Amino acid sequence: MNKEMELRSFYLGDSEHKKIHHINEIRVENDEIMESIITSENLELVNIYYDDKKTPYTFGATCIEESMAYLIESEKFLGICRTNELPHNSCELICKSLCPKLVERKDIIVALAEISLMHFNCGVMFVELLKMIEREKYTLPICDVLVSLFFKWKDNGEKLESFCLILDKG
Repeated sequence: MNKEMELRSFYLGDSEHKKIHHINEIRVENDEIMESIITSENLELVNIYYDDKKTPYTFGATCIEESMAYLIESEKFLGICRTNELPHNSCELICKSLCPKLVERKDIIVALAEISLMHFNCGVMFVELLKMIEREKYTLPICDVLVSLFFKWKDNGEKLESFCLILDKG
């Protein structure tokens, strides 16, 4: 149980509010410190390198949750407009970097964020979904189909791996 709590804490990522200028790079990296503590796991995390700084901002569950909340507030309730703020704009910033065609589709970003939160390592899942959409050259109507497939998967109670196989096949 202690191992699971440590992993959950690890996968939360950073939560500190930061106003940034630009993203240099987004990398999925192994965390050597945590791997030395929990040796049975390959522990990957998503690091956002920004403003030419050496210390990254770790993108995890907290970023995804805050980003989803912000997107819903701003789109549905005319909330405060934020630009280049972590964690609030983190999903949009990652989309802009990895899959630019999705930046204007806030609904798709929210749906992908929700899908990601169902995975234990949700930060990596979010990045992998974006990479897959970009790699497979899905068009936006197909992205809509992917989201509806997800909800079909969710209603049928199948495993997330099954959903990922559907996504991989297009």
